Amino acid sequence: MPRPAPRILVVDDDDTIQRLFASALGRNGYEVVSVGSGSAALQVFKESSVEVVLLDIGLPDISGIEVMRQMVKTSSVIVILITGDDTSYSHEMVVQQGAADFIVKPVRIAELLLRIRQACEARRLAQAKERLVVELERMAIRDELTGLYNYRHFRNQLRLEVQRRLRYERPLSLIIFDVDYFKRVNDTLGHTEGDRVLANIAMAVGRAVRNIDIVFRYGGEEFAVLLPETHAEQAIAVAERARQAVERTVVVNNESVTISAGIAEHQPQESGEELVRRADQALYAAKRAGRNRVETA
Repeated sequence: MPRPAPRILVVDDDDTIQRLFASALGRNGYEVVSVGSGSAALQVFKESSVEVVLLDIGLPDISGIEVMRQMVKTSSVIVILITGDDTSYSHEMVVQQGAADFIVKPVRIAELLLRIRQACEARRLAQAKERLVVELERMAIRDELTGLYNYRHFRNQLRLEVQRRLRYERPLSLIIFDVDYFKRVNDTLGHTEGDRVLANIAMAVGRAVRNIDIVFRYGGEEFAVLLPETHAEQAIAVAERARQAVERTVVVNNESVTISAGIAEHQPQESGEELVRRADQALYAAKRAGRNRVETA
């Protein structure tokens, strides 16, 4: 399905040029709004959706350069500057200040239409590239199965949170969860069902924690939660809430799935690795004590 033609704002104090541009652009499917001053252009731009601006530099009230600066400062609008003075301005100069293109009068309509299409396509490709970069960055730090942050991001975030805790002397706690008897689920029901269980546990834990807490898939059937500004006593309450949520909502063959949790609060001068080691030790203690419980280091 073809994309709709962009809405174009023509800004020129010459009525003849306004009519010429509006007629030619209209015949080519563009919706056109025409004004004769910089202040009017800024008002239209503020009050309505405009994707392309054909902007004469020599306006009677405000320089087209200044109008462009104000527009591109707050939006990704395409501005094509037009001037009859090719000695005071250059393509390089105006592009550096935010213009998408630069045309010297007299303007040939065929060239104008081509420049508009090229500028729109360049913007579309740039936006697609930006979206791709964002998606690749998201994929680099997210676990595909659960949508939680992955182990790689856990290591980076742990380092940052420990640095923040030491700098500001604020509490920091870590919870590591492990799914009880998860191997049985995989062995008896298969990995597809095991994946479903992990995804459901991730949702249950995510709903149980607070807004400031950061949840990760730590690896396999293990999950981790970093709790900034949190002492161990508060972390216990969060872990218990998550444990109960999983037991209540995640069911396999009419039996509740349970998790065990180990908690450690960061100690002065302790490294992130030492914090993880103590949380792991607490988790193992919970396993030895019968599972489906929370233990602290």
